[in-house]
Formats: sequence, structure tokens, C-alpha cells
Amino acid sequence: MACGVNSDASLKKRRGGWGTTRLPLDLTNQRFGRWLALRHSHSHYWICRCDCGTEKPVWVSSLKRGTSKGCSECAVPSGHTRRTHGGTGTSLYGVYRGILRRCYKQNDQAFHNYGGRGIAVCDRWRNNFEAFRMDMGNRPRDSSIDRIDNDGPYSPENCRWATRQEQGRNRRGNVLLSLGKETLTISEWSQRLGVSRCAINWRVRKGWPIEKALGSPIRKWGTTPGREKS
Repeated sequence: MACGVNSDASLKKRRGGWGTTRLPLDLTNQRFGRWLALRHSHSHYWICRCDCGTEKPVWVSSLKRGTSKGCSECAVPSGHTRRTHGGTGTSLYGVYRGILRRCYKQNDQAFHNYGGRGIAVCDRWRNNFEAFRMDMGNRPRDSSIDRIDNDGPYSPENCRWATRQEQGRNRRGNVLLSLGKETLTISEWSQRLGVSRCAINWRVRKGWPIEKALGSPIRKWGTTPGREKS
């Protein structure tokens, strides 16, 4: 074979006949729904123009299979307007996605404490972030969503924004003590009255009246807390 002359085999190889890089399929001026193929872009993409004038790269397979027939805006039915909640990436949207994951994603690390216990998201919020935002408002600083009834659902009547301290008070297993018109946890009464939390807890377990359990001072620090004569 003369030098510089390409054989049929070498030409076939260069064009991809033997598994090497193929020349791009020529789709110029072909229509695919509302798309008009203009020119090859890169790899398996072609620059296409939609009937509305939008130009963008479109995957060849999407054109040939008919899964892309025009730009996303033109995909909205006539007479309708594409609606977006505009909340993606915000702190509030993160809270919303979080409650959905806890309740419905079995691989979420918190699922056993929520969805696994039967906790659900109400129908109004389940597929409607806008309704959630309307009912809850913007997330206050240093707060997170809290269910008032820990066995109840995520719903407008059972949810509020609460600080870490307020949420801690609402945990399952917390003991609430009422004195007069006030109801607080043992830890909160301890801080309020200056009486050891261990002492109050011991007194309550021993059946002391609430007034005495909260009102009796500890005679000597360092002794077994709360063990005064009852």
C-alpha cells in the first residue's frame, strides 16, 4: 500500500466501525416536537431551538425517544402558569423536608422515633410546602419545629416554633409538676427554686406532696439529696 493512502479498513476504524469514536449523527434542521435541531454541541448533545425561541443543548436520546419535545416553560399546558414556591434552599424548606424524611423515609436515622411510631404529616402539608409556610410562617431565630403533643401529627394545630429549652421541656419522659397556676419540668423548678433536681426527683418518687417536694429546703449540702423526714 502506498504511503499516505488510507485503506478502507483504516477509514472504517476512524469512523467508529470497530468501536472507536463515532462521528456525530447529523440532526441539522430535523424537528422533534417543538425542538428544531440546529448544530452539534458536544458529546451526545445538540443545540436545539424551541418554537418559543429558547435555545439549549438537548441529549440526542431524549430527542429520538420523544422524552424531550420542547423547553420546560412550553411544557406547561396552555392557559396555565408554572408555579414554584421559591423556598428551595431556605431554612424553612429544610425544616419541611426534614419532617417528611423523618416520617416517611425508612432509611432516615430518626425514622424509628417518628414514622416508626406512627407520626405522620397532615394531608394539608404532605405535598404542599406553600400551605406549610402559610400556617407556620418564617422560622424564628434559634428555634425549630415542635409538636405540642408528642404522639400527635405534624399539623397546624399541633406544631409551633420552639427554642431548644422549650423543646427539651416537651420531650417524652419529662415529668411536669404543677404548683398553683404554673407547670414546669423538674429541671425548671430546680432552677427557679434553687433546690437540687435530684432532691426534687427523689421526693416525687417517694410520694411527697408537690408543695413539700418543691418547697422544702435541703438542710445540708453534700448529704443524700432530699432525704429529710417526711
